Formats: sequence, C-alpha cells, structure tokens
Amino acid sequence: MEQRSFGGTDLRVSPIGLGCWGISGDWGPVNRDEAVGTLQRAFELGVNFFDTADMYGKGRSEELIREALGPHRAEIIIASKGGFNFYEGERHLDFRPEYLEFALGESLRRLGTEYLDLYQLHNPRPADLTDEVFALLDRLRAQGKIRHYGVSLNSRLEGADRVRERCPASVQVIYNLLDQRAAAEVLPWARSRGVAAIARVPLASGLLTGKYRRDPLFSDGDQRRKHGPEWLARGVEGVDPLRFLARPGRSLAQAALGLVLTHPAVTVTIPGARSAAQVEANVAALSAVPLDREELERVWR
Repeated sequence: MEQRSFGGTDLRVSPIGLGCWGISGDWGPVNRDEAVGTLQRAFELGVNFFDTADMYGKGRSEELIREALGPHRAEIIIASKGGFNFYEGERHLDFRPEYLEFALGESLRRLGTEYLDLYQLHNPRPADLTDEVFALLDRLRAQGKIRHYGVSLNSRLEGADRVRERCPASVQVIYNLLDQRAAAEVLPWARSRGVAAIARVPLASGLLTGKYRRDPLFSDGDQRRKHGPEWLARGVEGVDPLRFLARPGRSLAQAALGLVLTHPAVTVTIPGARSAAQVEANVAALSAVPLDREELERVWR
C-alpha cells in the first residue's frame, strides 16, 4: 500500500488506517480472537496507522493492539487519545495536565510501548485547550514519551479556532458524504499549514455501507443506540440518493472511502472494522473503480 507524509512530521502513513473503537466492545460484544485477527489482517494488507483511545473499552482496544501487533511495534503508527477520565467515578472530560500525564502512562502500559507516535486530545472544549496543556504536551514530546501530538475535535468542531493558534501536528475531524462541515474551514486550514488531517467516521457509523434501511436492531451496548430513531431516519434518508455510487467493481462503502481521500487535505481516513473481511473491503477501496467527474459533482456540496 502506498504511504503518505503525515503533515510536517517524519511519519509515513497508509491512506486507509484502522479505527479501533469497534473492536473494544463499546459497539457490542466482540470475540477476542476475531478482534486480534482483524488487527493482524489490517497489518498484512499494508495498514500501518492504528487509531485508538484510552476510553475505548476502558483500555481494551489498546490492550488488543499490543496483543495483536506488539511484535511489529516499529513498523506501525499508534495514535491514541486522552481526556476522558474513566478512572474516577462516571466518565467525564478531564484535561488537567496531571491527569493527562497519568492517562498517557496508563496507555503506554496497556500498549506495551515506551512511546506513542501520536497523542491526541480527545474532544476538548475550547476552555480545555490551555497553555498548561500544551506545555505538558511539549514536555512529553521532549521526554520521548510521544513523538507528536494532535487534537481530535468533537462533532461540533468546537475549539477549532484555538487549534489554529497552536498548529499541532494533526487534527482529527468527522468527514464523510453525510457530514461535510469540516471542509468549510478546518480542512483548508490544515492543508495551508501542513497539518495532517485524519478523517474519522468516513462511513457515517456504518450508514454509508448501504446495508441499513428502516429500524435496524443494533445490539446491546452498540453506541448507535444512543443516537435515537431520528438520527437513523435522517441518515437513511441521506444515504438513499447516494446509492447510485455502487456499481460493478465498487461498493457504496468503497466509493465513500475513496471520496473522502480525494480531498487534498485528508492524509488518512480511519474506518472501523470488526472482522478481517471488513478490513479487506475497506482496503479494496484503494483499487476500486474510480469515480468520474459527474459522480464527484453530484455528491460534493
């Protein structure tokens, strides 16, 4: 698989990475062997960018990465996140420097590594992006515990102005055919400043696979159950006009991934997967039938 420069860093990443929330158990029960197999199959296919977070399964996602890919540590890029405190009471946002330093140490322990390639602040509010937080990140980088740091913005893109002031190595945003808000300002800014852009939820939490119609039954514990029926109805309604993108040699999901990667600012996209077959289908998007000009003009707003 080709690799791309990760912004202004020395990292080289596969354009399709793996979002590792789905294997954590937060989207329903996951068989351990299948989760390990999913990670290993991704690596075999050339995926080298694995995006996780300490809160995914309360550390389970990080532990699985260690178990599946520990022997290949030097060959992969591990991007994790911190800022959700699940150690003290109910899970809550916590960007105190002392907490972030503690949380990073726990992530390193679970991952079985001495450093993270990328450490991201996880959905911070504007008030969380303080001078003290960035001073801590600079210190952790100087100590060799992280190679680079970035910010993962929440779905409302809060804090984008503050991120522009700091110009981290990367910015992570929701970006897909159903939610193109990041293309208005965040992605053009990232490109102009040489900041790597990570596009998450490229398949709109599975809606852009085209397999969901009305009233699907998500399993207990699946994060999508929290959105409510209105979210699903809007999503299905938004997908229907896009079904024309599926054609011989290209599924709707592969078209959706390919389209995300056509944006010149997007460095890597991180679809989730819970099986080796899903990883294989995602990676195949890179060799699927390309979209023509007419198709591009119909889908981009």
